[in-house]
Amino acid sequence: MSDTEATLGGALAEDTTSEATTTTAPVAESSPAVDFANEDMYRQFVDTLPDDVKGSQVIQETKDFSSLANQLLNAQSALGKKRLEAPSDEWGDDKWEEFYSIMRPEDDEYSIPDELNLPEEFADATIPEFSDDALQELVDFAGGLGLNQQQFDMLYNRWAQMSVEGNQLVAQDQADTLKTFKTTMQAEWQDDFDVNLQNSKEAFTALSQEIPELNELISDPVVANHPATLKLFNKLSGLIKDTLPVAGSNPPNAFGSGTVQGIRNAIQELDESNSELILSNPANLNLADRAKREEILAKRAKLYETMYGQS
Repeated sequence: MSDTEATLGGALAEDTTSEATTTTAPVAESSPAVDFANEDMYRQFVDTLPDDVKGSQVIQETKDFSSLANQLLNAQSALGKKRLEAPSDEWGDDKWEEFYSIMRPEDDEYSIPDELNLPEEFADATIPEFSDDALQELVDFAGGLGLNQQQFDMLYNRWAQMSVEGNQLVAQDQADTLKTFKTTMQAEWQDDFDVNLQNSKEAFTALSQEIPELNELISDPVVANHPATLKLFNKLSGLIKDTLPVAGSNPPNAFGSGTVQGIRNAIQELDESNSELILSNPANLNLADRAKREEILAKRAKLYETMYGQS
């Protein structure tokens, strides 16, 4: 029997006295430092992006990862705390007001632009002066839409341009209308146009002294030059001539001796006072009457010359 004590399974047991295997833990390798300012590395990253993304302006203009990070931070800062919630059909008035208040200027105070950016064809146009009420109405309208200041500037600019265009259309239409009126009256009055026009002006001047409200009526050029208006005052000039002082006196109104109607009055007076002498045959007159007749005719011719010379 061996000196070694036999034990159950003793022959199968490992020799615990054998040299133990030493296990060494792997040493972690240190990661290389990343240079986020490296433009080549950023370009490699951009090349991996989808075409629609890497083709965007902001991606192309960015040089490296540091710049990209700074842009992200700046954009976040610019957004601030106000975030726009997507509008909903279920919103009430209060919710819409809150939504628009984020975009509107503080206290809804829009600044009126100092200069307008109008197309070149309006460079010489007169910019209309808008009343305070009109400006306030525009501001209220912009506020109701929730426009920001830049959008309000665009709205104001377009509003001013439309006003200029409207004024130009009105002015052109008025000029065409007045031209038509003149052509119509020249065709109707023919050679008497200038004289009848002067009669109309004188009649109006005389009557407006007694009826000042006529000045307000005639302040509109279309009314003042309408054929009906001209015909009316030309007719009135003939109807009221008998109530005016005769030629040579000192009339207080527009129908004085120097006016067309005053000259007509003087001619009529000469004709009525000397009709027999004017119509007589000069061969049958004595020297004194013949000289007087020639003097009357010369005076009459001078009056006609003066009257048509005015026109």
